[in-house]
Amino acid sequence: AVPDMLVLHGGGGAGNEAANFGLGISLKVGNAASEVEERGSIDLVLTDATNASEDVELNFKLMIAGAAPTEVLSIVGGGLDLTSGKVLSVAGTQVVGARVVDARADDVVDATYGAEEAGVIDALRDAMIAHGLIAAA
Repeated sequence: AVPDMLVLHGGGGAGNEAANFGLGISLKVGNAASEVEERGSIDLVLTDATNASEDVELNFKLMIAGAAPTEVLSIVGGGLDLTSGKVLSVAGTQVVGARVVDARADDVVDATYGAEEAGVIDALRDAMIAHGLIAAA
């Protein structure tokens, strides 16, 4: 077992913890004008405070274009949750997030595709749009 070397304790355990209670780590860095501001944070949020069925989220917030840090990624019970408009890239290649549909993914019946094939392509494209994997052209 690995011993806990750092423990962050939030709440007193006196029944005052409720949904949206949590604690965080603020990351502050200076800029070219020597202004030290919060540039990011890691926040643990209690989303369900019910005894024996507690749920939490681990949220990552970043400063983008000089604005106050906003959530870009959450780790939740169901997995990773990218904030709307954000993408997941692996080795510089986008693998999750809105993409514009490639012009080759059309549902036009022509010499290459018959009506059945075009229908399958259309259904696949609609499902990918519905689940946010690609964006409608």
